[in-house]
Amino acid sequence: MKRHIIFLFLLFGLTAAAQVRPDLAPTKVPDGNDAIYTQEDGALKKVKFSEARKYFAPDVQLVEINYTPAATGNTQNLNEFVKVSGTGEVYYIDPEGRAMLIESPVTGSGIDSVTIANDSVFLWAGGTSYFTGLAAEQD
Repeated sequence: MKRHIIFLFLLFGLTAAAQVRPDLAPTKVPDGNDAIYTQEDGALKKVKFSEARKYFAPDVQLVEINYTPAATGNTQNLNEFVKVSGTGEVYYIDPEGRAMLIESPVTGSGIDSVTIANDSVFLWAGGTSYFTGLAAEQD
């Protein structure tokens, strides 16, 4: 009986000592190897920060693109600010594939105004709101 108690003590004692408390982890500056882990669909999956960030903030494409984005239906450069090679036009392509002309050195057209209302940001061009997004939370 004494051996059973010692065995159980060791088993449960080591198991409890092996538990990780995320709130006690040291702070780290993210680099290219960091990831978020999820079991949302029942299987353990890893999502790299470089992949997850495109759902949180727009990216700036540093290489000029060689096509003019259509108003809707774009499948490339989603959630990115892009510059068109040759014309110098700057577009924002939202995650749904809608493109909005931000600036055109050729025609001088682009955004007419930016409106912030009801916790949202609206970019207006030609009287139409092409992009809306949630404003940052206030502390």
